[in-house]
Amino acid sequence: MSSSAALEPLAKFESYGREARKAALDHFGKSSIEEIESILWKSSPDESIRDELASALWKYARGRSGLDGSLPESPSRVRDYVESLDKTARPLRDALGKLADAYIRDDAAAHTVTIMLAAADIDVPGVLVQLETILSVTGKAYKSEGGRPADVEYGILMSRVIDIFQLATGRQPTLTWDPFKRTFAGKFFRIAELVDEAAAKVTQGRTRSNSALGSLLKRLLKVRIPA
Repeated sequence: MSSSAALEPLAKFESYGREARKAALDHFGKSSIEEIESILWKSSPDESIRDELASALWKYARGRSGLDGSLPESPSRVRDYVESLDKTARPLRDALGKLADAYIRDDAAAHTVTIMLAAADIDVPGVLVQLETILSVTGKAYKSEGGRPADVEYGILMSRVIDIFQLATGRQPTLTWDPFKRTFAGKFFRIAELVDEAAAKVTQGRTRSNSALGSLLKRLLKVRIPA
């Protein structure tokens, strides 16, 4: 079954209206919607919360199908950003790699520069790992035949979940880590799990594991919330 065929029931709606809203809420199910409303201390039914959730899921379905994106964008602008990141990250990666190699060979100048960077709280091996990650992302983007990768659409969906939680509670969402069970938990995480279940129904795929979902949310919150 093709991706567009799997997404057709919700993605077929070209605009967000009453029918698209109902179809999106059907993917959540009555019990999940009511649980989210309860977590957010809202009386049921809370039409505003339901509308936000339905709209987010509809946009996700459209984006995954390649029909729309969750956010308006120009493909040429995306390409410009990708090329700029690649051109900036690649020479820096090469320069730091050269420095690290020289440090291993006990080059005195490399030791001095490495100490200078360490004094400024710059971890050269850590930065190298981050640069490799950036280049991996830009490399995948260059190979893309159009549209956003699926994980980007999913990240946008979860970013909208963060917005919904903040607007409903007036608080920044936080993640709870259970050191004994070694799992993520908490009220915000539970909402994300319920949205993840609805998203899996949209794509007819599997839900994310606790660690995968928690790790993604942790990264999104780190980007959005200043330390």
